[in-house]
Amino acid sequence: MNFEKKKMSLVAKISASIMVLGVGLMGVLPSVVPNIGMVNAEKIKINNRNSNIFYCSQTKTLTVPTIRNNDVLDIDDNIKSEVENIVISEQTTIIPAYAFENCAQLTNITIPSNVTSIGCYAFYGCSKLNNIIIPDNVTSIRKYAFDGCRGLTSITIPTSVTSIGDGAFYNCSKLNNIIIPDSVTSIGSFAFYNCSKLNNIIIPNSVTSIWNCAFFGCSNLTDIKLPNSVPIRMIKNALADFDRCSNFNNNKTHRYNAQPPDGEILQQSLLG
Repeated sequence: MNFEKKKMSLVAKISASIMVLGVGLMGVLPSVVPNIGMVNAEKIKINNRNSNIFYCSQTKTLTVPTIRNNDVLDIDDNIKSEVENIVISEQTTIIPAYAFENCAQLTNITIPSNVTSIGCYAFYGCSKLNNIIIPDNVTSIRKYAFDGCRGLTSITIPTSVTSIGDGAFYNCSKLNNIIIPDSVTSIGSFAFYNCSKLNNIIIPNSVTSIWNCAFFGCSNLTDIKLPNSVPIRMIKNALADFDRCSNFNNNKTHRYNAQPPDGEILQQSLLG
């Protein structure tokens, strides 16, 4: 009897190990090993139908097959509350709106290279997400996509992105470094609202519009460099209620020509 118990225990340990190694096999895994800690698609659906999606409660890993344009991903709230890792098929082309909202324990996710758009509220409330790489094919970061991602400290936006939506990084309170490429033409309202650790930012020449309160509450912001392509009136609206940016120095708000000589900054107070 003891031998049988040990044998079963060993099988369980081996199966669990295989599950960790094979979690990205998109449907092969459940047919290979026993369903130890596995939840099938009855609680995880694409377009309201059961799909080849699996969640392993032991490794806290969600495995998602291909998501395409207009797909809607629906994950049970109980799974959202505990998932820590998400593996998405490389063929995925879009992160749908609300896809991973309130995955409060999520720490690790890789956005596939074929993704072109990150939907509204896609990572809303993912407060433990501390690093994310936006792939080179993404052209738009939609409104409130990373709202409340309080663990994010830095993010690089690829040169494929043309617009940063309203509230895209709203309340990312630990974000201290962000690079905006010269492909971006528009920064939405409240885009960096309450990014209280952000201390400087350079807006590229390509930007022609910065909407209301884009940098409201950036209390650590000391330096912002702005292109001549953005009207002063629009900049003032973007910096509305600037008393909330308590460290800001008017003398460090700069405008620069499209091709400043030798990188020279042409200084001009914008808020007086």
